[in-house]
Amino acid sequence: MSKSRHTEESALSSPHDIEAPCASSESAKPTASEDEDEDENDCSASSTKSRQSLSHHVFTIVILMLGAAASAAFMSVGIVSSNQEDKEQFHHEAEELCHSVESAIAEYEVMGLWAHQACFRSAKRGPLDLMQTDIAAYLGMCSREEWHNLYVHLASRSEFKFQAVQFLPKIYHFERAELERQSRDYFVNEIQHELNYTGITHPIRGPDGLTIKPRENSSFYWPVHYVEPLVSNEVAVELDGYADAERATRIDRITSTFQPSLSKGIRLVQETDPHAKGLILRHPGVAESILKPVEATFISQIVLRVPDLLNRATDGIVVDKSVYLYDSTESDADPDPLGAVRVQVIDNDTIRDNLPPVAFSEIPRPRSSKMVVEDIEVADRHWICAIVSPPKQDSGTILFIALGGAIIMLATILLAVWFQTHMTRVAKISELRSQAEEEKAASAQRQVIKEREMNEFLSHEVRNPLASSISALSFVTATVNDSSECHIPNNETRSTVQEDLRVMSASLQFINELLRNMLDIHRSASHMQIVLSPTDILHDILEPVASILFMRGASSAVQVQVECPKDLVCEADRMRLKQIVLNLSSNAAKFVQKGYIRLVARTVNNSVEISVEDSGPGIPESKRHQLFQKFQQSLDELNQGTGIGLAVCKNLSDLMGAEICLDDAFDSGVEGCLGTRFVIRLNQPAISVEGTLRTNQATQESQERSPLVESSVVFSSSPEPASMSLPVSLSVLFVDDDTVLRRMFTRALKRVCPGWDVSDASNGETALRLTETGNYDVIFMDQYMASIEKQLLGTETVRALRSRGVQSVICGLSANDMEQQFKEAGADAFLFKPFPCEKEALSVELVRVLKTRGMLCCDPESMQ
Repeated sequence: MSKSRHTEESALSSPHDIEAPCASSESAKPTASEDEDEDENDCSASSTKSRQSLSHHVFTIVILMLGAAASAAFMSVGIVSSNQEDKEQFHHEAEELCHSVESAIAEYEVMGLWAHQACFRSAKRGPLDLMQTDIAAYLGMCSREEWHNLYVHLASRSEFKFQAVQFLPKIYHFERAELERQSRDYFVNEIQHELNYTGITHPIRGPDGLTIKPRENSSFYWPVHYVEPLVSNEVAVELDGYADAERATRIDRITSTFQPSLSKGIRLVQETDPHAKGLILRHPGVAESILKPVEATFISQIVLRVPDLLNRATDGIVVDKSVYLYDSTESDADPDPLGAVRVQVIDNDTIRDNLPPVAFSEIPRPRSSKMVVEDIEVADRHWICAIVSPPKQDSGTILFIALGGAIIMLATILLAVWFQTHMTRVAKISELRSQAEEEKAASAQRQVIKEREMNEFLSHEVRNPLASSISALSFVTATVNDSSECHIPNNETRSTVQEDLRVMSASLQFINELLRNMLDIHRSASHMQIVLSPTDILHDILEPVASILFMRGASSAVQVQVECPKDLVCEADRMRLKQIVLNLSSNAAKFVQKGYIRLVARTVNNSVEISVEDSGPGIPESKRHQLFQKFQQSLDELNQGTGIGLAVCKNLSDLMGAEICLDDAFDSGVEGCLGTRFVIRLNQPAISVEGTLRTNQATQESQERSPLVESSVVFSSSPEPASMSLPVSLSVLFVDDDTVLRRMFTRALKRVCPGWDVSDASNGETALRLTETGNYDVIFMDQYMASIEKQLLGTETVRALRSRGVQSVICGLSANDMEQQFKEAGADAFLFKPFPCEKEALSVELVRVLKTRGMLCCDPESMQ
């Protein structure tokens, strides 16, 4: 890799790449006249090119200026028109809203007239003896029951909200006593209402509030005789509406003119809202004769709240507004605030908030809001209706106008860009191609760096703990195999433990090998290497997977079954195929509670087919169409383990030219368990065992090594000659940042060479300091090591040692193939991690390392 990069950088920096395209060699030098002509032509061409470029730029600027002017004019005219339209629309809506207030009062007037006429019977009094039995009939009005029924009918109409409906007859003094007697009998004996009835009363407002006192004698009275509802309106019973001068004047006017009257804003006794005011609408009815009018003898009263009036008037508003009502009947005083409401429309829901009273001159007007003030006539009073809009927001019209201007400007820019691009396209072609090539090279370089960083991370941070586990397991295996060191009661137990250790070793080796191969997963499929070789499906794939499933603790209620012909061999990538089958089997093992997990291999239509069957709960039909897509739901949600692992299986199958699918028609045969069956079609025919015997033997020999040794390390089947035995004593320095690996190496080395003196260092800096004060015969150097101050790679440390004159035998260590880099840095040998821990395997490697410098002993007395 270093040489390749060096070559590419040299090629990129070659003088030929930076020379002018028309430069001539020394053997063909131009004459002086030719040089002058070429210079003149170059100057002319350059001048022409400059003028053309300038004209192109000028024309482009003109296009942009015209487009900007057109866009600005369009938006200016559009915004002005939109603002004017919004203003006119708001003014129209405000007028309609104020008219709604007038209409609402008019509807209440009709309601008051209806109540009056419904209870009115006669304008003349009846016989005096009738007064003693039924004063209502004597006065010429309806009964209390009829009035209650009238109230029930009015209250059933939800569009009319009111506090009370009342009826006031004109009572002369001689009629007072009988009216009070019959009323008292009604409240005490008939309805038994807890009402402290005191007859006709007179309200007096003082500093302590409203006080109700019996009405002093007068020639006539206008008491509130009928009140509905009675609850919360007890204080109004028999309240004389003629008790004070202002009310008396108002009653005289309406009884003589037969025109309804509206009170000023008052505070209702039963009101709970601190800001709400009430109104009393009085209606005298209709005169019986226009030619000879007679004063009215009955008055109906509708008591209503201003907030209810505003709610009815603002019903149907679709735009946010604030409404303020003022009573300006008294011209010599400031308008009296009646009430205010803020209406907001949010998600088609209308929200109304009552606002506190505010003076007309102090109505809040947010910036950019609009306000319309209308004078309205309601009954006999003069009101002011003020409508205020919320702060102006960008309406859809403004957005469309801005969008139109932006489109015009964008079209202009596109036209200018197209013109400029079209005029300069020929001149830019070579430059664009050059930039594309440079970017491609830079992208490739970045990809190489990313892949190398990923490789380094997995090798150093993941495989070091794995190497420690493998090394520790080798010590346990050696102890168990040595009957003198490990006492086990019987051979059957020893065999079981040894079998467990072999399964553990095989699993760790599989993970180690899988990590190495999975470093390519993040690359594209075209870059991943697939190695097809004759593979024994039973012994190389199915039986190892079944052993791993069993040793992982499969339930006793679940059987792991293998069905495969003994001599079924085909071309396949052994590692990839084993990974697929193990992944599918592991998914099945997570969810099968009873029954079996069955690994089946057979030949179908001259192609080898492997299936993984189980008696699990099955996969829902709604999830089957997306099983092999990436980033699916977790295993628990799918109940069968079809997460990203299935996407990896699909990817690996595609790389091998195989097919993987789910058998929708499969039934496990276990009651209550639908089961699942995944089928892997290898698209490879079965091959004869005789034709592959020699290949399999060669492959087996290359793989017959300690189960704890990296796959790339191959040992000879015969021991080293005696003339190449290990020395009795040597000084060794082991450099690695992993504490466990350092301890494991020291332990393994002491088992092989007890007389060797072993020191260790955690990083390259420490190794440099140790070599300044001590001499070492052999130095083992890891590639990736971290220190607090800085980080020195193993190859960098080897260069530093050689530059200082260190002559020790240096052996590089790495989980990746870095033999060339270490030897270029000055190392003598290279070992793959994890290093072997068995005596024989480690001895062979040590002999290979020391043989590079001829440090092996030939004297039998100095041999290990």
